[in-house]
Amino acid sequence: APGDVVALVLAHDADRTAALLEDLAAQSLADRLTVRLSPVEPDALGGPVPAVATRFGERCTVVASTGSAMDAQLAAARAVGGRAVLLVSDTVRLPDPATLETLLVLIGEPDVASASPLLIHQQIGADGTQVTFSNGGWVPVRVSLQSAPTIVLGQPDWTDALPNTTWPVLATGPEIALFRGDALALLEQMPPDPRGLAALLRLALANSEAGRTHLVTSAVHATSLAEPVGRDIPDPTGPGSLTPDRLGALLSAATMVREIKG
Repeated sequence: APGDVVALVLAHDADRTAALLEDLAAQSLADRLTVRLSPVEPDALGGPVPAVATRFGERCTVVASTGSAMDAQLAAARAVGGRAVLLVSDTVRLPDPATLETLLVLIGEPDVASASPLLIHQQIGADGTQVTFSNGGWVPVRVSLQSAPTIVLGQPDWTDALPNTTWPVLATGPEIALFRGDALALLEQMPPDPRGLAALLRLALANSEAGRTHLVTSAVHATSLAEPVGRDIPDPTGPGSLTPDRLGALLSAATMVREIKG
């Protein structure tokens, strides 16, 4: 139905936001989108909503924020009333007009909480050569069983991922991810802290523990103008909160673990 998918856009820059809106307007299911812009800074859009937003008519608005833009994204996600939500940054480009349609097919399964396209970062290295990093989602990269169970999430390079392949991860995002409405309902059970990326990861892990899957697919890809997060995230569930049963539930949903310490 028209407007039944909400795109919550992190807006860093007016030109980049306009370019992303062009990509969203070119999606095969663009008529299903309602767009809400969340400026990173009060003047990030440089004035009114970009002209390209007129393609969405009254279905494009700006979300006022008193905290970080990602916090505003998540706050807006709490209020969408069960609709699917595309969390996306204006650092992303969507060259494939089938991206939204493909992700909607993936989250159409009731046990799938979120889905993301393979996200390709292309940068120029110090020697002038192009460096490509493919972000295929958050997976466990280390697990420690010393004193208390601890899990560390990271984003390995998926450049060699097979085409037209879909795989499970523990979390999608933060630059682009499509969530089912009922997966976002777990936001209501989360405390106000942590915020930002940490809150997004806890939401994803809560869904994993509830038996839902997060998927990344190379059937479609997006490109990123931003650098990869480039760091591992320890204790995403909170210090000391990971019981052996919770650890087992998370690892059962994992694609990869590189290191386990006893």
